[in-house]
Amino acid sequence: MGNTHLSRDPNRSFLRLIVMDTNGISIQPEKFRYQHHLLRFSSSMVDDSRYTKQNIFPILLSIIILAFSIYQILWVIKLDFPIHDGGLFYLIIRQIELGNISLPWSIPYNGENLPFAYPPFGFYFAAALDLIFKIDPLTSLRVVPMAISLFSLFAVFLLARSIFDSTRMAVLTVFVFLFTPISLLWSTMGGGITRSFGLLFSILALWQVHRLYLTGKRGHVLPASVLCALTILSHPETAWFLFYSAAIFWWFFGRDKNGTINSMSVVLLTLVMILPWVYMIYSRYGMTIFQPFIDNGSSLLQSLVNMIFYTFTGESNFAIIKALGLIGIIACLLNKRYFLPVWFIAPFFLQTRAADQRAGIIIALLSAVAISYIIIPLLELLQNEHHRRILLVSLFTLFVIFLPVNLQFSRPIFYKQLSYAELEAIEWVGQHTPKNSRFVTVQAHLWFADHHSEWLSVLGGRKIQNLVQGYEWLPNFTGRIKIHNELVLCGEKDANCLYNWADKNDLPFQYVFLVKECIDLDSHKYNSCKPLYNSIQISPNFEKVFENSDIAIFALN
Repeated sequence: MGNTHLSRDPNRSFLRLIVMDTNGISIQPEKFRYQHHLLRFSSSMVDDSRYTKQNIFPILLSIIILAFSIYQILWVIKLDFPIHDGGLFYLIIRQIELGNISLPWSIPYNGENLPFAYPPFGFYFAAALDLIFKIDPLTSLRVVPMAISLFSLFAVFLLARSIFDSTRMAVLTVFVFLFTPISLLWSTMGGGITRSFGLLFSILALWQVHRLYLTGKRGHVLPASVLCALTILSHPETAWFLFYSAAIFWWFFGRDKNGTINSMSVVLLTLVMILPWVYMIYSRYGMTIFQPFIDNGSSLLQSLVNMIFYTFTGESNFAIIKALGLIGIIACLLNKRYFLPVWFIAPFFLQTRAADQRAGIIIALLSAVAISYIIIPLLELLQNEHHRRILLVSLFTLFVIFLPVNLQFSRPIFYKQLSYAELEAIEWVGQHTPKNSRFVTVQAHLWFADHHSEWLSVLGGRKIQNLVQGYEWLPNFTGRIKIHNELVLCGEKDANCLYNWADKNDLPFQYVFLVKECIDLDSHKYNSCKPLYNSIQISPNFEKVFENSDIAIFALN
């Protein structure tokens, strides 16, 4: 199998890659027909002994990765509650336990009966931890997503090493992936009890698929099939990501007779493994299993805007990873290596919801290409060896310091647990309001960042009229998002906006659960609710029935 080597010919640009076999003889075009787009990279300057004596480069990065992973685990262990979301999933785990591990028909949630068509692996994993090891579901929602997400770093390493044929390039990819803010943001939250497993299994599955095409050995068929099945049984969005990513892998790496036969074998084995669950769900709910794909609340236009304006890595300050990704794309295109650029744009066309989350692994791979094939080779333009080493060390130091710091500052304000005061308010709701009472929550965020409504419904046991999370499995999901967003905009208006919103959408309420965080937020960046809060305070139609440092609850007279 051929390797790709960086040209040392001074008459050639350092961007030019020469495809040669291990004996230095050019590979015939017909033998490289389906592989020339980016079958394997050599690691170029990253593997050059002049820059990485005694493996210091991967060792330092590995130490930082390990240290930060340990820090993240210790941090999440010290928390008292899951990060951000997970209320619905907590309820599902409890329903599984109450049903003696049988698959529930429906989930009583927010006054509705949601069809339980969600892939069940993560829920059963958490239920097993509770029944066998007495680890309660709230603890699982707090710790397991972070642990599995960090374990997925090893999967990223395996995939990157297979693609680049370099341990150093693989370590570099893992480093960038870990510190890209969007990569592990959602998989480490409470709702990551499903997302983290989907992330882990999908990357491992792609690793095995790549090895299958690369080696042609059928020994990879079974593990690839098992990992594909586990991905489908873990999370619907990562299952779809795996499907079209595997198709892209086949197009670039396996588009021959042997690769096609092996692909069909993986598909058939995967279908056999998931068939019992698919049959049960389809027999219960029919086409409901496809509801999240029919209406996912996102649009192709918005997805393409995010891609074109490159606003999806989650970096809030200097977007160094965005820049590296773009440089990597340019490097691949200039050298006719189309695999990574094609894979990069695929989520934005084929997966409009959470395309940025799916693209995280691809951005890390592209960044590794940029550093190895563009950034470091530029150092060769410096004739002075001493100056070149000083510049390399300086850039490396800035890189390994800036990315972790940037990650911490780029995390959104909703990436946190409920406070004691917020939990106190939810407990008060459950004890002092009628069970059939209906609430609206006033806070600053769009639906995907609104965790107060979800936890208030689950722990407080009241119906939240503007709750969106979990309604993917019911019709008119996009319409429900629109209703929620209209209520968010009421924060910058007066109390009349709440009446008009309720009348327009036929969603009556008796209580307002106002998250006081939104009172002092910068209105240029977030939806401040200070005008609404002041209006309700003086309105004769509302009475303040509860208030603490974080929450104010008003009853409608």
